[in-house]
Amino acid sequence: MKNLTKKLFATVVAIMFSTAALAGSFGVGVSGSLLNIQGAGEEKVAGVVDTNAENKANASNDAYVGSVFAEYTFDGYGGFTFGVSHLPGSADVNASTRQRKDIQTSVEGTATSVATAITRKAQASVENHMTYYAELPIHAGLYVKAGLVTMDVNTEESVAASKYGNTDVDGDLWGIGYKNDTSGNWYYKVEATHTEFDTITLKSTGNATNSTANTIVADLDVTQATFALGYHF
Repeated sequence: MKNLTKKLFATVVAIMFSTAALAGSFGVGVSGSLLNIQGAGEEKVAGVVDTNAENKANASNDAYVGSVFAEYTFDGYGGFTFGVSHLPGSADVNASTRQRKDIQTSVEGTATSVATAITRKAQASVENHMTYYAELPIHAGLYVKAGLVTMDVNTEESVAASKYGNTDVDGDLWGIGYKNDTSGNWYYKVEATHTEFDTITLKSTGNATNSTANTIVADLDVTQATFALGYHF
């Protein structure tokens, strides 16, 4: 799906900027959103005495966030809009930190297996959220929206010496919205969008000498409702 979205985006931009009908208006603004973050993860743990070698869990959280955006609306093409938005700050993936106790059978510096109790705590946060989007008007202020999203995922785990580190992830955004002008050059938008991110795969580092790396595979989805206020130049 991501490759298709990228090709569609590139095609649309090429068409828009290869024509003479480039007259339009530049807009900037701020927005507030309610995000529902859904995550599903699986950890394959090495060196753990457990009949359930693969550990799975779901995570969810609601967060209120603000963002800033800049966009260009063409006079032609029914008011086609192309823009970018940035969501500063961060949001937790889960509403609370998850934890469990395990028995580790391999400890660095020992020649034999030694059973050691460890407490595993896991949480993740997302930040540096960027969206590159296009809005295609369909009727009387209604528009459909498509975009490419990129953000950083920071793991905040506590699993003895092991660490999973951080990564970045891309996603496809789709949604629908309504745009209307107010007094002067001001305008507002109300929209609902959903973003599906690529699968995240992380391997642990800092493991015990006789232990192989643990692996996390996770998926993130974000659904959001947004109100935006902008100003046309």
